[in-house]
Amino acid sequence: MKFGLLAFLSVAAASASSTPDVVGDVSNRDLSQCVTELNFDDSTVSVNTLQKEDGELRYDNVGLFENEPLDLVVTVSSGDYTDIKKVWKKREKKNRNGKEKEEGKIGRINLQTVKNKPKSGEGNFEFCFVKTGTVEPVTLPRFTFTAFDLDDRGKNTKLGQSIREKVIIDTSQVESFFLTETTEVKLQCENRTPYSGTCDGARTVFRSSRPGGGEDNPIDPNNLTQDQRDRTVEFTFKDKACFELTFDHFCPADQDYWKKESFGKCKRYNGGFLLFSTATDPTIIDGECEFLGNEIIERPTSIPTASPTSTPTLSPTGSPTGGPTSSPTASPTGSPSALSTTTGSGQLTLPLFCVDTEGEFPFKNGETTCDDIRAKSDSKITKNCLIDEVEENCPTLCLDECKADLPPTQAPTSQTSTATSTATSSATSTASSTATSSVSSVQETQATTRQPGP
Repeated sequence: MKFGLLAFLSVAAASASSTPDVVGDVSNRDLSQCVTELNFDDSTVSVNTLQKEDGELRYDNVGLFENEPLDLVVTVSSGDYTDIKKVWKKREKKNRNGKEKEEGKIGRINLQTVKNKPKSGEGNFEFCFVKTGTVEPVTLPRFTFTAFDLDDRGKNTKLGQSIREKVIIDTSQVESFFLTETTEVKLQCENRTPYSGTCDGARTVFRSSRPGGGEDNPIDPNNLTQDQRDRTVEFTFKDKACFELTFDHFCPADQDYWKKESFGKCKRYNGGFLLFSTATDPTIIDGECEFLGNEIIERPTSIPTASPTSTPTLSPTGSPTGGPTSSPTASPTGSPSALSTTTGSGQLTLPLFCVDTEGEFPFKNGETTCDDIRAKSDSKITKNCLIDEVEENCPTLCLDECKADLPPTQAPTSQTSTATSTATSSATSTASSTATSSVSSVQETQATTRQPGP
């Protein structure tokens, strides 16, 4: 479900009125329809022991796979997350894992950052869809996982640096990921090299860059403000039951890589949350699912999709788009690709990291902008670029691979206008209408979709 170009963040599928309730045993269910859907909104927390050895965080009834009720189970895949029990006790905190707002629509996992312990706010987690009440994995054809509210914990001041947040994931697990055009989320590779469509075997880091607080946390994944969307990343998985990721609520000044001349400590050490939700497009098929007793036999997707898909798309698409599309997209796509677009082969035409932050960002004991840095002498720019925050926010000033002359970024409206006029001049009036629609559709899709490199 999407709410326009930038509102790709829908993470709860709409339920049909005839959809059976996600409760009870399959044998007692209305089997006149075969339903597959996820609805995290209605899930409940049944087990909340993630902080214990071999514990788990279990969300009951997150949806159905061919009428089979599903649970989502989170476990610790590695690391020392269980140390959080001691921090909770020392800071007089209760177990805060579960859901945002008691019966909310968004899941949450608490992390606590401790001074001089660089890994204290890190959690390595595995998420698995399983048959309800069991640990038996269920592979889903396609689903999304959305991480919300990646923000810094306040502004840097003379008292110290602010805590930051990041999601780290091996993108070979995912089919694609989505960010808004105005995203505040910064990408880089875990080995500290810039992200350019692939990390060559390293995991990809999605890091916060702007201040936020608990008061701006989302509570409804279907009703997000623009700021909340800009602090969100959505991953799409295909043919998966389980996946792993790391969430880190960390003090940059405590990390080994940090340049101490900028900040030597964080001004406050506290806790934060991984906020998340899952969804999939609902599939409702008239007729019974295929059962073996109470066991559901997975329907092979090749039966319903292989025949109808190959016939309608290969023939009609080839005619209207083969000629006019190649002409209008080659030109306008080149400019905005620095943000998020991909070519037909899935390769990025320009480095995604070569985009300067708009507006102010934390700098020393205050804030600055890339324009302020750019106005300085070359020697001062070089010196400022030694500071991590300047390098991260102003790559066109600091990174050699971004200093080449880049095409000017055009507004989406002018891209569509250019593409339309090009298509019109290269096709008949009938093809022009079709090509214009196709170009607009392609541009809208490319503007928010990033496919990880091989």
